[in-house]
Amino acid sequence: MSLRGPSTRPAWQRWALALWPAALAVGATYSAWPWLTSGHWPSLAGIAVVLALAVGLTLGEIRRACLSGPITAPGFVSVVERRIRFFGPTIGPLPGGVMDVAEIERIELDVDPSPIPDTMDTDVTWRLIGGGRVLEIPAHAAGAEQLYDAFAPLAGIDWDAVAAVMSEPYMARYTVWEKQG
Repeated sequence: MSLRGPSTRPAWQRWALALWPAALAVGATYSAWPWLTSGHWPSLAGIAVVLALAVGLTLGEIRRACLSGPITAPGFVSVVERRIRFFGPTIGPLPGGVMDVAEIERIELDVDPSPIPDTMDTDVTWRLIGGGRVLEIPAHAAGAEQLYDAFAPLAGIDWDAVAAVMSEPYMARYTVWEKQG
Protein backbone atom coordinates (compact mmCIF):
# COMPACT_ATOMS: atom_id res chain seq x y z
CA MET A 1 0.00 0.00 0.00
CA SER A 2 1.37 3.38 -0.97
CA LEU A 3 0.88 6.45 1.21
CA ARG A 4 1.22 8.69 -1.83
CA GLY A 5 -1.71 8.93 -4.16
CA PRO A 6 -1.38 8.96 -7.94
CA SER A 7 -2.00 12.71 -8.05
CA THR A 8 0.95 13.51 -5.76
CA ARG A 9 3.45 11.21 -7.44
CA PRO A 10 4.29 13.45 -10.45
CA ALA A 11 4.86 16.50 -8.23
CA TRP A 12 7.18 14.49 -5.96
CA GLN A 13 9.14 13.13 -8.92
CA ARG A 14 9.60 16.64 -10.33
CA TRP A 15 11.22 17.88 -7.11
CA ALA A 16 13.13 14.68 -6.22
CA LEU A 17 16.09 15.52 -8.47
CA ALA A 18 16.62 18.79 -6.60
CA LEU A 19 16.88 16.97 -3.25
CA TRP A 20 20.05 15.00 -4.05
CA PRO A 21 22.35 17.96 -4.73
CA ALA A 22 20.76 19.81 -1.82
CA ALA A 23 21.61 16.85 0.44
CA LEU A 24 25.16 16.93 -0.93
CA ALA A 25 25.42 20.63 -0.05
CA VAL A 26 24.19 19.97 3.49
CA GLY A 27 26.64 17.06 3.85
CA ALA A 28 29.56 19.16 2.58
CA THR A 29 28.70 21.94 5.03
CA TYR A 30 28.37 19.47 7.91
CA SER A 31 31.69 17.75 7.11
CA ALA A 32 33.50 21.10 6.77
CA TRP A 33 32.63 22.21 10.29
CA PRO A 34 35.37 20.24 12.17
CA TRP A 35 38.06 21.42 9.74
CA LEU A 36 36.85 24.98 9.97
CA THR A 37 37.06 25.00 13.76
CA SER A 38 40.48 23.25 13.80
CA GLY A 39 42.04 25.65 11.29
CA HIS A 40 42.78 23.01 8.62
CA TRP A 41 42.25 25.42 5.71
CA PRO A 42 43.65 23.40 2.75
CA SER A 43 40.93 20.74 3.12
CA LEU A 44 38.29 23.44 3.04
CA ALA A 45 39.17 24.29 -0.57
CA GLY A 46 37.97 20.85 -1.72
CA ILE A 47 34.83 21.12 0.38
CA ALA A 48 34.17 24.58 -1.09
CA VAL A 49 34.36 23.15 -4.62
CA VAL A 50 31.92 20.36 -3.73
CA LEU A 51 29.61 22.87 -2.05
CA ALA A 52 29.66 25.21 -5.07
CA LEU A 53 28.93 22.31 -7.41
CA ALA A 54 26.07 21.07 -5.22
CA VAL A 55 24.51 24.53 -4.98
CA GLY A 56 24.75 24.97 -8.77
CA LEU A 57 23.13 21.59 -9.40
CA THR A 58 20.40 22.33 -6.86
CA LEU A 59 19.53 25.66 -8.49
CA GLY A 60 19.44 24.04 -11.93
CA GLU A 61 17.12 21.27 -10.77
CA ILE A 62 14.85 23.74 -8.95
CA ARG A 63 14.54 25.75 -12.16
CA ARG A 64 13.79 22.58 -14.14
CA ALA A 65 11.12 21.56 -11.60
CA CYS A 66 9.50 24.99 -11.79
CA LEU A 67 9.37 24.87 -15.60
CA SER A 68 7.95 21.38 -15.81
CA GLY A 69 4.43 20.71 -14.70
CA PRO A 70 1.83 18.00 -14.70
CA ILE A 71 1.21 16.27 -18.01
CA THR A 72 -2.09 17.73 -19.20
CA ALA A 73 -1.52 18.18 -22.95
CA PRO A 74 -1.67 15.57 -25.69
CA GLY A 75 1.44 14.24 -27.41
CA PHE A 76 5.00 13.75 -26.23
CA VAL A 77 8.41 15.30 -26.80
CA SER A 78 11.65 13.52 -27.62
CA VAL A 79 15.07 15.18 -27.78
CA VAL A 80 17.86 13.08 -29.29
CA GLU A 81 21.17 14.43 -30.60
CA ARG A 82 19.94 18.07 -30.48
CA ARG A 83 16.92 17.16 -32.62
CA ILE A 84 13.55 18.01 -31.10
CA ARG A 85 10.63 15.80 -32.05
CA PHE A 86 7.03 16.39 -31.03
CA PHE A 87 4.63 13.53 -31.61
CA GLY A 88 1.19 15.09 -31.41
CA PRO A 89 -2.25 13.72 -32.11
CA THR A 90 -2.89 12.98 -35.77
CA ILE A 91 -5.95 15.23 -35.76
CA GLY A 92 -5.83 18.61 -34.11
CA PRO A 93 -4.10 21.97 -34.11
CA LEU A 94 -0.68 20.59 -32.98
CA PRO A 95 0.07 17.58 -35.21
CA GLY A 96 3.78 17.43 -34.37
CA GLY A 97 7.02 17.71 -36.25
CA VAL A 98 10.81 17.73 -36.06
CA MET A 99 13.33 20.58 -35.78
CA ASP A 100 17.06 20.68 -35.09
CA VAL A 101 18.23 23.06 -32.36
CA ALA A 102 20.77 24.54 -34.80
CA GLU A 103 18.05 25.71 -37.19
CA ILE A 104 15.94 27.50 -34.55
CA GLU A 105 15.88 31.24 -35.22
CA ARG A 106 13.35 32.31 -32.59
CA ILE A 107 11.60 30.77 -29.59
CA GLU A 108 8.25 32.12 -28.47
CA LEU A 109 5.85 31.18 -25.70
CA ASP A 110 2.17 31.41 -26.53
CA VAL A 111 0.00 31.84 -23.41
CA ASP A 112 -3.71 31.05 -23.43
CA PRO A 113 -5.27 31.31 -19.95
CA SER A 114 -8.18 29.17 -18.86
CA PRO A 115 -11.64 30.53 -19.63
CA ILE A 116 -12.69 29.44 -16.13
CA PRO A 117 -12.15 32.28 -13.63
CA ASP A 118 -10.11 31.70 -10.46
CA THR A 119 -8.21 28.72 -11.86
CA MET A 120 -4.50 28.52 -12.51
CA ASP A 121 -4.89 26.38 -15.63
CA THR A 122 -2.96 28.00 -18.45
CA ASP A 123 -2.18 26.50 -21.84
CA VAL A 124 1.39 27.43 -22.72
CA THR A 125 2.81 26.45 -26.09
CA TRP A 126 6.46 26.61 -27.16
CA ARG A 127 6.73 28.00 -30.72
CA LEU A 128 10.03 27.09 -32.38
CA ILE A 129 10.54 29.13 -35.54
CA GLY A 130 13.28 28.40 -38.04
CA GLY A 131 13.91 27.47 -41.64
CA GLY A 132 10.52 28.82 -42.71
CA ARG A 133 8.73 26.38 -40.40
CA VAL A 134 6.99 26.62 -37.05
CA LEU A 135 6.96 23.74 -34.57
CA GLU A 136 4.43 24.16 -31.76
CA ILE A 137 4.87 22.08 -28.61
CA PRO A 138 2.55 22.22 -25.58
CA ALA A 139 4.57 23.02 -22.45
CA HIS A 140 2.65 20.37 -20.51
CA ALA A 141 3.11 17.52 -22.99
CA ALA A 142 4.89 14.39 -21.82
CA GLY A 143 8.67 14.86 -22.03
CA ALA A 144 8.48 18.65 -22.46
CA GLU A 145 11.00 19.08 -19.61
CA GLN A 146 13.63 17.84 -22.08
CA LEU A 147 13.35 21.20 -23.85
CA TYR A 148 15.23 22.74 -20.91
CA ASP A 149 18.29 20.66 -21.79
CA ALA A 150 17.85 21.20 -25.51
CA PHE A 151 17.73 24.99 -25.14
CA ALA A 152 20.55 25.20 -22.56
CA PRO A 153 23.30 25.88 -25.14
CA LEU A 154 21.37 28.81 -26.65
CA ALA A 155 23.13 31.97 -25.47
CA GLY A 156 20.90 34.65 -24.04
CA ILE A 157 17.76 32.68 -23.16
CA ASP A 158 16.27 34.11 -19.97
CA TRP A 159 14.95 31.20 -17.90
CA ASP A 160 13.57 33.51 -15.22
CA ALA A 161 11.39 35.19 -17.85
CA VAL A 162 10.29 31.77 -19.11
CA ALA A 163 9.23 30.77 -15.59
CA ALA A 164 7.31 34.05 -15.21
CA VAL A 165 5.54 33.55 -18.56
CA MET A 166 4.49 30.02 -17.57
CA SER A 167 2.21 31.48 -14.89
CA GLU A 168 1.09 34.55 -16.86
CA PRO A 169 -2.70 35.09 -16.50
CA TYR A 170 -3.12 37.06 -19.76
CA MET A 171 -3.32 35.84 -23.34
CA ALA A 172 -0.13 36.88 -25.10
CA ARG A 173 2.84 35.72 -27.14
CA TYR A 174 6.34 36.31 -25.74
CA THR A 175 9.65 36.01 -27.55
CA VAL A 176 12.06 34.41 -25.07
CA TRP A 177 15.02 33.93 -27.43
CA GLU A 178 16.10 35.14 -30.86
CA LYS A 179 19.20 34.20 -32.82
CA GLN A 180 21.69 37.06 -33.02
CA GLY A 181 23.26 37.95 -36.38
